[in-house]
Amino acid sequence: MDFMDASRRGSYGESKPMWKPLVPWSEDVKLEKDGAWIDCTSPNHDECRPMVLLKPFAVLSVIVTNISVVAVATFGWTDRLRTALGLQDLPRCSLVLVISMLLSVACGGGGLLGDYARHRGLVLRRASGLWVVASLLLLFGCVLDTAFLYGLGLALAYVAAGAILPNVIVAGTALEHTHDVSDDQKRLEITTFYGWTTAASIGSLAATQAFCLATTSRTQVLALFALCLLLLATLSWLHVHMRCRRWPPQVTPASVFATGWHILRGHWLLLGTSGGALLMLLGAIAVVASVAVPHRAGAALDTRFVLAAAGVASIFLGWITTLVLGVASFNLHYSVHVHRRRHGSDNHDDEEEEDDEDGPIASEHMPVLRGLSLFPIGCMGVFAAALRGQLYSLLLLQQCQTSRTAFGSVHVSPDYVAVGVGVVALVSSPLLLRLLTVELKAFGRSTRLLHALLFYLVGTFLAGIVELYRRSSPHDVGPLLLPDTTCHKKTTTGMDSAYAIAYLVPLGLAEMLFRTCVGEIGAFVLPPRQMGLAASVLAVCDAIGSAAAIGIGVITVRWYRTPAPTDLVLVLLASTTLACMAYASMKRLVAHYQAAQIWL
Repeated sequence: MDFMDASRRGSYGESKPMWKPLVPWSEDVKLEKDGAWIDCTSPNHDECRPMVLLKPFAVLSVIVTNISVVAVATFGWTDRLRTALGLQDLPRCSLVLVISMLLSVACGGGGLLGDYARHRGLVLRRASGLWVVASLLLLFGCVLDTAFLYGLGLALAYVAAGAILPNVIVAGTALEHTHDVSDDQKRLEITTFYGWTTAASIGSLAATQAFCLATTSRTQVLALFALCLLLLATLSWLHVHMRCRRWPPQVTPASVFATGWHILRGHWLLLGTSGGALLMLLGAIAVVASVAVPHRAGAALDTRFVLAAAGVASIFLGWITTLVLGVASFNLHYSVHVHRRRHGSDNHDDEEEEDDEDGPIASEHMPVLRGLSLFPIGCMGVFAAALRGQLYSLLLLQQCQTSRTAFGSVHVSPDYVAVGVGVVALVSSPLLLRLLTVELKAFGRSTRLLHALLFYLVGTFLAGIVELYRRSSPHDVGPLLLPDTTCHKKTTTGMDSAYAIAYLVPLGLAEMLFRTCVGEIGAFVLPPRQMGLAASVLAVCDAIGSAAAIGIGVITVRWYRTPAPTDLVLVLLASTTLACMAYASMKRLVAHYQAAQIWL
């Protein structure tokens, strides 16, 4: 056949191309690049590919499968981990605190890794490959009953999940691909997106906890096999979906750190705030070190207790310092605003400088001020995580000293107190999303965060009221209705366990509202290409709060061992006091935002 024949060449030139385009494309497609229109000569060129924008369903699937596999795999090592960490006397569900802390630390590193990478797709691809290795090690460790393989697979699972979770959420956020933040419809879509991601995170962890507490180890192994296969299928589908799409290029975050350090060192309030944040981080490290130290039986003040107490005290002092100085730094008359207005105005006279102090803040300074908001808002995250941790320790100890029946006839276990908060958060999520996107859409994100702190305050106050009622109830001495390894109290009261609903409902509402608002603030507080940095900071704050809860559990472990009743009124009163401080500080911060026209 002569392919050089003129007639055949004409028909061949007019026929359809032999290759199939990877993306919908035609020859007259034009693309705007650097303010000019260019022709797309091939659909395989990076400029001609459509931008990556993951659908919410894909993001939710990845979140649920990642958290579920990590939690089930960790609960598969319950006895070994509790023995290694010295948590045998704490409730069985206290292992969730360890899961939350490790996962938050991993997410903190994953967010920074996504900002430093050429684009986030590279991190997701490498982490997906790491998940394949981790899943194989976990499955072979279960089949061969090899602790080394299982432990290595579990460690790799945390690293892979920490790399995927923050970056897939950032990739699913519309702000990653557009700078148009003034469109109300776009903002409502982002609020809805973070609401559903929060519901997926809370629901998957609560469901996994309930499943692992109610089933045997053999059933958990079968569930781990099924979840690993589901996770790998989800990641494969995600990889195929991202394969032919273009990721936005990243910019180096070095300028962000340089600018932040330039602002911090020029203002003593911000230096003190940074010192408080560093003190919290050192306290969390001390708590982790205390868990690694073995407990000495019979010792009143052993090394483990001293390290835990020092760590919790450091977190508490650092939290107060960071919160107070961080809020004070936004004062209009003696704050970073004055410093930023005077920057670069040496050629102006004093009168012009004083007039400039009352004017609006320059637009180029606004991202810096929003970034500095991570200090006080991060403190709110530490408080929320520490209070959430009490559901696995002190509030659970309160339930251990009440009747094991709810509504007079239903037998309940104290291990499911935190599950109740997760159920309330999931059930209320459609209503809260309706409020955030319709009735409360005129409120700023910081104002919504203030409402969430109010729910926390109400929940802690009602928990103290329930404890007062429990203490005054008649005592019952006898065998426990549900003998287990969670509660060691031989003396309980006749108070019905259903009274816990009084504080579980506001705490569930607070969890859903707070985590949604914090996630949304993390998407807006920094420029779009540094969203991973904001997610990392908030994840580290969550890890610090979880570490504080673990430290409190180590300090009060004697309360779980002794069969005598324990009075928790003063402890819950202290929690209420901290909630009042957080609410008052956030209210003051919102007032500073409104006065400075920082619409966060």
